[in-house]
Amino acid sequence: MSNLDDVKIIAGSSQIITEPDIPFNQESIDFLTALSSIIRKSKSSKEFSDLATFAFWCRKKNIMNYKNKYSHLSYRIGKGLIFHISPSNVPLNFGYSYIFGLLAGNSNIVRVPSKNFPQLDLLISHIKDILSQKKFSRLNSRTSFIKYNRLSNATDLISAQCDLRLIWGGDETINQIRKSQLPTKSTDITFSDRYSFALIDSDFFINQSVNDQEKLFENFYNDTYLMDQNACSSPHIVFWTGKNKSKAKDLFWKGLNSFIIKKDYLIEDIVAMEKHLELCKKAIDLDGKFNFVKYGNNIYLLSIEILPDNVDTLRGKCGFFYQYDLNNTSEISSFINTKFQTLTYYGFNKDSLARILIENNLMGVDRIVPIGRALDIDLVWDGYDMINCLSREISIL
Repeated sequence: MSNLDDVKIIAGSSQIITEPDIPFNQESIDFLTALSSIIRKSKSSKEFSDLATFAFWCRKKNIMNYKNKYSHLSYRIGKGLIFHISPSNVPLNFGYSYIFGLLAGNSNIVRVPSKNFPQLDLLISHIKDILSQKKFSRLNSRTSFIKYNRLSNATDLISAQCDLRLIWGGDETINQIRKSQLPTKSTDITFSDRYSFALIDSDFFINQSVNDQEKLFENFYNDTYLMDQNACSSPHIVFWTGKNKSKAKDLFWKGLNSFIIKKDYLIEDIVAMEKHLELCKKAIDLDGKFNFVKYGNNIYLLSIEILPDNVDTLRGKCGFFYQYDLNNTSEISSFINTKFQTLTYYGFNKDSLARILIENNLMGVDRIVPIGRALDIDLVWDGYDMINCLSREISIL
């Protein structure tokens, strides 16, 4: 029987103290300010756009803006000990999850991905350096970043002690982790396998300046290629509306490909083979009712004639996309289900899109954001207000 001896502490304390605090306490803000500063000054950290984005997000100005938004909170305190289980395919998700728990006033145990990511190692190194400072000794005692293998029963042991568990991962992973029992009063918040799509108004797009179109290519690239479409919020399919769909689609994909070439996006041979294999599988599934266009290995594009019953099965990665023509925007209500997370848009009024979701009583789509902001993290995620969900209110009469 394994025990916590097979858990590797990579930052923080091996003897964590459960000591809840108020949301947005000063120690947490000072820590994040220091972390943002050290990352932004590090030459090696500048090599990774996701790490630079992380540092920009946790800068003091942004955290204080969040604090002001939650200024109405009174008599709230953290839940206690949060156990974070991060996804294996997103290098820095563990860092954001930790910040959620930290700002809500909790002690935190964070299981980081076992895969080797250089930006993960850099972030852990910076966190470790800051936590070693005397002024953050209390925070260090309330924090633990860990690694352990699948054969360990550490999940069982830590789950039995935590007050709340944050699980990021696919449906199968979540179901497996849920087999590790929690204390009776403890709860899970799960961020499961989700699906996202983009919506573009063709008429609006073709009437934009060349500079604005180039900006759209860059924004779409950032939403998809920076994470190789592995993020739940990265779109897999683009829906087109308007009267100039054919012209707009041709212009968009050619322009995106030109932008990708300028970015020197590299795709490994094995990934290119996987993309081709996925194409063959989808060709069978769609029974030939599609048109395929390939822009080298940068873009695989399947234009489909008939939407399948489960649109969320149309998935790609590393530049594998689907597209479909809509007669009107309200058609999205016919296929959205609980799997859908983020709707990215271009050329639409965001309030009108929200009304479609609400007026049709839809169970899916938790985020509506412009193309280019799919990967933007927020304290409200997947419909959960993280500060409220990770803290408790003391009722006073």
